[in-house]
Amino acid sequence: MTAAQFDAEIDGGVLALPPEMKGEFEGQVHVILVKDDARTGDDLNAELLAAPVETPGFARLLRDEANERGR
Repeated sequence: MTAAQFDAEIDGGVLALPPEMKGEFEGQVHVILVKDDARTGDDLNAELLAAPVETPGFARLLRDEANERGR
């Protein structure tokens, strides 16, 4: 099996192979698409902190309690 990885744009539902790969891949292929999420870790953290998920019965640990569990 031959595998390749590359970044590409999808235009009108069509994904074009890079020119250097056109002769290597023909006929039936297996495709996995991974969407590039534009959000950064900082953006995601800010979003989660702005709208925390409430969980019934959950109580945050105090720093001393967390440190005690780690020993």
